[in-house]
Amino acid sequence: MTRLFIIASFIISATFCHAQIKVTFEQTYDAGALYGYMNGGSELYKEYQFQKLTVQELEVDGQELKFECFEMASPSLAFGIFSVNVYQCHSAENNLLPHLCATDYQLQAVYGNRYLSIINNTGSSDAQKAAEKVLHSFMENTPENHDPLLPKYITQLNPDNIMYMNGMLAMENRAAQWTGLYQQLELNSCYILKWKTSKVSVMVFQADKKSISDLADENYLVKQKKGAAYVAPKGYDDAFINQLFKTL
Repeated sequence: MTRLFIIASFIISATFCHAQIKVTFEQTYDAGALYGYMNGGSELYKEYQFQKLTVQELEVDGQELKFECFEMASPSLAFGIFSVNVYQCHSAENNLLPHLCATDYQLQAVYGNRYLSIINNTGSSDAQKAAEKVLHSFMENTPENHDPLLPKYITQLNPDNIMYMNGMLAMENRAAQWTGLYQQLELNSCYILKWKTSKVSVMVFQADKKSISDLADENYLVKQKKGAAYVAPKGYDDAFINQLFKTL
């Protein structure tokens, strides 16, 4: 409980002048206890090397919030679990972090090796602002280095959506159309990229030319560059993909 108490104290001390915050419940869960908190969903988190969860229920400026801090084995794995959880994001009022997803009822973010989720019950503007205050407070009192989480071979393509897949559960849940190739290539991880201007997605993974030589057939468009392989299905938006691959 010591770690949890420290987190609670940080939130309260940092925001006391700006918001009235009350911790009404707090609990921690390790990998063995996570199933009891989220039932079947725990297996996906274990796939991303979950280490510890801290949960707090808060009252902030009259709003009820749930704050979840999932500690993963690395920042890239924290981004991974974030990437498969977010959906239909819009920008938060204050763009506090590079990887942040705001919806009416939830604020999600990557912070170091932590995946953060702040949930409200009403979806109101006041509740959303209260969630941002909690996130800002946590950041102020938990310093982190903000090294880039994504490699250049991903960011240079300027995708609108990036998912980092670290196992079959993630693939089956969020990129089912790619599971066959993922298994065929015996991959441990990959990125799935999407763009708003096209219905096609691209799988990206570390590979040499020999390992992907058989993919460049009637089924796939393939590009290999500096140890990274880019694969897209043929027949969906070939013009878009061919133009995209020219930028590599």
